[in-house]
Amino acid sequence: MNPIHRILLTTDGSVTAIIEAYTQKSVEIETVIQKIISADSEIAEILRISEGEEVNYRVVYLKPMGEIYAKAISYTPLKRSTALKQGER
Repeated sequence: MNPIHRILLTTDGSVTAIIEAYTQKSVEIETVIQKIISADSEIAEILRISEGEEVNYRVVYLKPMGEIYAKAISYTPLKRSTALKQGER
């Protein structure tokens, strides 16, 4: 495996910052999908929330120079998201 791939797969920091440092270019974040979903049993267990709680599901591409370097998928419980609590749905 390429060293940059190992870094990206094991980081607990900003993947965007790592890609910017690696490419020396700004990273465009393209939102592919973003919607509020109800947590199923698997998501609820992973996030340590109750099944059925609202979760912000988001898929983005990280694209320096227009080329996709990473696809990021996130599940954020609404009860933990300050911005979403303030009506930015």
